[in-house]
Amino acid sequence: DLDGTLLTSDKKISQRNIKALAAARAKGVKVVLTTGRPLKAMEFLLDELGTAGLEDEYTITFNGGLVQRNTGEIIDKTVFSHADV
Repeated sequence: DLDGTLLTSDKKISQRNIKALAAARAKGVKVVLTTGRPLKAMEFLLDELGTAGLEDEYTITFNGGLVQRNTGEIIDKTVFSHADV
């Protein structure tokens, strides 16, 4: 998650967290950002983490409604039908 978890109050990733996430990735851990935002709004954060545009990296967007490769390719989506709404 981003707000109130990964990001500082000025909406940035601290250097400490960048280093920790890089260390986790170096050990094979997938770092998957999860947010209510669209992928396009995440690009600056993915750039900071070095995962922007990578086909083997993923982001969960729209509060879990969309799972995408960091290239933008949609892997899975959950939508409400008109009747559900």
